[in-house]
Amino acid sequence: MTSATRTGVARRLFSILEAFEDSASPLRLHEIARRCGLSSATTLRMVRELVDWGALDRLEDGSYRVGMRMWAIGSHAPCVQRIQRETTWHLRGLAAASGRTVVLGAAVGGAVMIVDRALGPQRDGTAVEIGDRFPLHATAVGKVFLAAGDPPTAVTERYTRYTLDIAALSAPLARTRQTGIAWEREEYRYGRYGVAIGIRGPSGRMSAALGIVGAAVPDEQQWVRLLQETVGTVTESIMRVG
Repeated sequence: MTSATRTGVARRLFSILEAFEDSASPLRLHEIARRCGLSSATTLRMVRELVDWGALDRLEDGSYRVGMRMWAIGSHAPCVQRIQRETTWHLRGLAAASGRTVVLGAAVGGAVMIVDRALGPQRDGTAVEIGDRFPLHATAVGKVFLAAGDPPTAVTERYTRYTLDIAALSAPLARTRQTGIAWEREEYRYGRYGVAIGIRGPSGRMSAALGIVGAAVPDEQQWVRLLQETVGTVTESIMRVG
């Protein structure tokens, strides 16, 4: 294989991975091909290679999503490792103080992936596991990344009658950009509420989101205050180390 051929193959593989950047849901093969501008046969061949390698997961319905191996590679980035290290010690304290589940999320392939979590004393059915993925537009930790990036343009999937469509997302995302605080109120699952604040790395890029989720919010300001104090401490440590 010539150098030019290898370069062409690499570009096609990267273009397939880039197809998932603005997608909050798994993609079908024809959707991937359309986004990449590749033929169905070429897309299928490349997708199979990526699945074999672990960069993509093939779901039971035949659709594809970004695989755990991509997150494993990304987690080795110094900033991500630093955020995980700095927040680990705070998760249990936040869970105990709020009484709810505390999560640390990162944007991966058009969704938010839980990279760390601590369970609160109130087990209310909202517990999540490390590696779980959730939609950006229907969760507090996801909205942090939506507010920091380009406005969503694709049709958003509805999970409950409270799930916001693109038009309705505009105002809450604007508030999140202004206050730094994102909320969810039964938009992903009935009975689930949450609040999240983003954590920026030394470059200023939104690298992670710290959130509290639970069946109810007895004191919204307490949740916000707990998150703000923790994010402030973590950010100060990250910036100090550089």
